[in-house]
Amino acid sequence: MATADDLLTEVYRRTRDPVRSSTPENLGLDLLSFSQQVVNISVKSELKSLTFTLAPSRLLYRISTEIPDCARMEAIRIGTQDLTELPDWRDLFHIDHLWFRRIVPSIGTQRVHWAKIGRDMFVVYPGPTVATDVTLVYTPYLADLVLTTDTITIRNEFFPLLLDLTEALFLFRLRLFGTTGGIIAPAVQGPFEEVLKRLQASMGIKA
Repeated sequence: MATADDLLTEVYRRTRDPVRSSTPENLGLDLLSFSQQVVNISVKSELKSLTFTLAPSRLLYRISTEIPDCARMEAIRIGTQDLTELPDWRDLFHIDHLWFRRIVPSIGTQRVHWAKIGRDMFVVYPGPTVATDVTLVYTPYLADLVLTTDTITIRNEFFPLLLDLTEALFLFRLRLFGTTGGIIAPAVQGPFEEVLKRLQASMGIKA
């Protein structure tokens, strides 16, 4: 498995700093660690699941309190069946004007919905009258890279995206962006613009 040092070596090569002087290694490691977090949240390379107990007569839950390592909720399951996710929690008003009070003795997958509320809350409707176990599936915050020997945890297929993002952060810090050239020489895009184009293509973002 690749280590942080393996990827840093490539980034320093791309930024023409093989001796790691322009960007200190500790800072480079921080930038790589941050990039890995961002890439994982974007592509869902690493997911986690846990058994979670819905409390009696409760519909709302705070993510940062209940699941501190959760970056984004992905699914809620009862058994092997996913509950229906609503794209907007306000759609609950169209289902039931008294949704915030609705509880039932036994919740089943056919009529249970869930939705995210902002960045830090989710709702399960209707709420149960008794404690009920469900499975939460979520994208976690990855552990910070502390040493260059730490293992990169996202899948190999996403290494190009991780390298490009880390390289962009290196170049931005070094202020190596903008076009070069002038009246005599034609304008040429700088290295930051080149890697930014690759990132846009990888993420399907139109320039």
